[in-house]
Amino acid sequence: VRAELNFNSWPVDRTFGEPIGGIRVRISPRIVEEASPGFEQWWAQLAASGFCGSPLHLAGNGAWGGATEVMGRCKNRRVAVCPSCSALYAGDTWQLVHAGIAGGHHGLPATIAAHPMVFATLTAPSFGSVHSLSRDPAGGEPRPCHPHDAGDRCRHRRPTGCPITHDPHDETLGQALCPDCYDYIGHVLFTWHAPELWHRFTIKLRRLVSTRLAHIGEDPKSVRVAYVKVVELQRRAVPHFHAVVRLDATTDPQASPEPPDTALTAGELSALVARAATSVRLKVTGPDGTIVLRFGPQTDVQPLGATLDRADETARADLSGRRVAAYLAKYVTKSVADFGIGARRISDQAIEDLPVNDHIRRILRVIVQVAELPDHHAMVTWLHTLGYRGHITSKTRRYSTTMGALLGQREAWRRQKQQPKAPAGNNSESDGPEKNEPGEWHFAGYGHANDGERLLALSAAARSAEMRLVARDEIAEAGEDGEP
Repeated sequence: VRAELNFNSWPVDRTFGEPIGGIRVRISPRIVEEASPGFEQWWAQLAASGFCGSPLHLAGNGAWGGATEVMGRCKNRRVAVCPSCSALYAGDTWQLVHAGIAGGHHGLPATIAAHPMVFATLTAPSFGSVHSLSRDPAGGEPRPCHPHDAGDRCRHRRPTGCPITHDPHDETLGQALCPDCYDYIGHVLFTWHAPELWHRFTIKLRRLVSTRLAHIGEDPKSVRVAYVKVVELQRRAVPHFHAVVRLDATTDPQASPEPPDTALTAGELSALVARAATSVRLKVTGPDGTIVLRFGPQTDVQPLGATLDRADETARADLSGRRVAAYLAKYVTKSVADFGIGARRISDQAIEDLPVNDHIRRILRVIVQVAELPDHHAMVTWLHTLGYRGHITSKTRRYSTTMGALLGQREAWRRQKQQPKAPAGNNSESDGPEKNEPGEWHFAGYGHANDGERLLALSAAARSAEMRLVARDEIAEAGEDGEP
């Protein structure tokens, strides 16, 4: 049955199973309220939570002794868990990244845009051929995945090539051409030790910057490296890192970042980042002995603002920062749900029953195998992340603002909007909502009562996001036309 529900001008249009005879049902708010007397109160609480897909239910007692219950956001970054909260998390990530590139807001000076900085991507090495999207470097046209001779075979008698031009939504993308040739042990060990490999990269980069400063006759301690990085799981389910790396002057930790007094340019910083990425090594123990982990050769480092027009440097730098911030914010909402795995921990006994492809199932099996090694017992508890145990987003302390600060600003804005205006001529402080707010909250539940409530919440969140996009486009058009 196809149903369209209109609640307080929030249309919901979803298909429940297969359509039965093309029947279309319209349900009015009055009918729903008569069938469910507490609907309006529930809907108001849901709207206050931002139409969260997995809300927290919090109970408390007001100042006058009355019990009250509210819905709070789950604040989950994964779009598969809650589209509303993940969109908010992505927006906060954009603000955090962009503030550290362009400056001028969130308490950061506009002079940050003049600091030497680069945008770097550090990838994992190849563990074997996988199905991938391939494009012609000249024209950008799609081309066959692995256009080898059809007669070429690996030692397992499987084709070493793939003549298919894959669609971006092809489910075979990321899967190994020959699973028996693919190095799943190296794949799993790289994923598990990727956080340590990144840590060694940052140490190596700082040392290279200090060495370069000493070589050109500058104080090695006069410049500090700041960065923000976001981790993305590629289609082959291995992590790689996107990062903005910036040079700041070494000042008091409580002071705002200042431009470094150095001759180092963004181009030289790019070379140092690439050199650090290619020189980092990490020896770990595998089932068959010692394995040396490193980043892949496809390291990409681009100076930010290197091709700016001198006449319009500020505007172009801001545009570049916007694009980089949007690129990083796009990845923070991704999760292993794209591979068919839930967001919660799973047991190794459930591997064979998971709705995943053969590539992901082999990764999970190898994780269990490697977890039997002396120093890798904890790996089995990270099956739900395919063996990655690090943070998706991290930054140095002084790169930019913090997620907590952004949350505080948004909460202050919300409270200001909810604060009732005092009557004209009355300058006394209001003794309304503040006195009724509970002083302590207690956890009373999690999620929605049934699939119907969750459907309404997700549909309303989608409609809310659509309305924001429409409003943004209208504001942009009004600005172009010179209208207020």
